[in-house]
Amino acid sequence: MSRARLARVIRREAPGYRIVPPPPPVEGSPRPDAVSPELDEIRRRYGVGAVRARDEGAPGESNSEIVLIEPTALALPGAQPKGVVISKGRIIGRQG
Repeated sequence: MSRARLARVIRREAPGYRIVPPPPPVEGSPRPDAVSPELDEIRRRYGVGAVRARDEGAPGESNSEIVLIEPTALALPGAQPKGVVISKGRIIGRQG
């Protein structure tokens, strides 16, 4: 989903909030042990050609995204951004 579309969803579904960029990684953070291959690669490897309805969408486009939001007005000192899950143009989950 484009950044502009995500911003429209937030304005509509969470008025008074804005999208904030994710924080930079902390120096010395542990690296992942392994990285999973892409779903298309797994399908090719195992000869699976069928696409189920839940997997449909534009190639390379995820059906849902997690973005960080914060109030547009000043929040309490020490307040942290909260995550929301956006799928199909709607917020389907919230942190906290």
